[in-house]
Amino acid sequence: MIRQTMKYGGAAAKVRSMYGRRLRPEDYAALLAMHGVREAAEYLRGFKSYTDVLRGVDISSLGRAELERVLSGALNDEFIRIYRFMSKEDHPLLGRLIERAEIDEILSFLRAWDPSLDQEYVCRMPDYFLKYSSIDFKKLEHATDFEQFWSELEHSKYYLPLANLPRDRGSSPEYPLAKSVMDAKYYSDLFTLIDRHYSGDVALKLREGYGAEVDLLNIVAVLRIKTYFPTMEDDLRGYLLPVGGKEREKFIDALVAAPDAQAALEVVKSSPYRTLFSYGTYRTIDNYAEMYLYRFNRKIMTAPVPSVYTPLAYLYLKQTEVQNLVKIIECIHYGMTPEEAGVILPGAAPEERR
Repeated sequence: MIRQTMKYGGAAAKVRSMYGRRLRPEDYAALLAMHGVREAAEYLRGFKSYTDVLRGVDISSLGRAELERVLSGALNDEFIRIYRFMSKEDHPLLGRLIERAEIDEILSFLRAWDPSLDQEYVCRMPDYFLKYSSIDFKKLEHATDFEQFWSELEHSKYYLPLANLPRDRGSSPEYPLAKSVMDAKYYSDLFTLIDRHYSGDVALKLREGYGAEVDLLNIVAVLRIKTYFPTMEDDLRGYLLPVGGKEREKFIDALVAAPDAQAALEVVKSSPYRTLFSYGTYRTIDNYAEMYLYRFNRKIMTAPVPSVYTPLAYLYLKQTEVQNLVKIIECIHYGMTPEEAGVILPGAAPEERR
């Protein structure tokens, strides 16, 4: 404990100071009461972490993807500060956030090529992440056929997992299967890195945090498939991420064996993840998972004993704030409340301060 405090105390103090500049429930309430996007932008320009990225930008003329990228500039800036502050031995772990952003961009590209969605791909990745990415996502914005996607990915670590999936020539792989394969690749590499570079309490903390993410992704996948895609149940295991440990395996076995979504839900409610449903009532299991991870990372951020997970938790919370702002500005643009739009805003309600 003393060793962790000595090693990560400075980084924890820095990110907690940055966390002190976060938007508060009263700020979210003020933004939701705004009458136009420009008014919301002017309000945000009053916050130090958004002043620079919004300078000279006409938010009202931006689409969702472009808006998200502009606001992500604040996350970009804070990632750089934290990365430079952390010791070099922790840089590979922080670098995994760039890989996560790469995977999110690849999945965004695949969604844009789904003919039923009628979307265009726009890169959302912050500039610093783009600089160190193995893929030229800005080039993919101008792709005219799907073979250009394979050509761009050919020399990356993501090519083989995706290329081995069944697909018709010139078309994308099935999205749910592609997401499952990409997530499996990410977490497999992440846990390998943890095993190689960390031990003791630090490794346990990292495995606890990322293990919870894996569990929640599996819970969401099982409940969604059992609810909306029962014909996919025969291949359900193929859509789940591999988990470590006998207890986790038993939990997943019970979820898969449940005869329907309601029975699977009862399995979750009798597991350590029963607290998933302890705050509020939300529309979808994804919303419950989103709130769980928000609360988990906030708990890590404010824990008295710092660890390498402290700055990671902060970056997760900052990313959540950016996503909240994109949702709010879209709601203002379309004249809807978050409830009407079917979105949640972790951290926006006063009772979530506890």
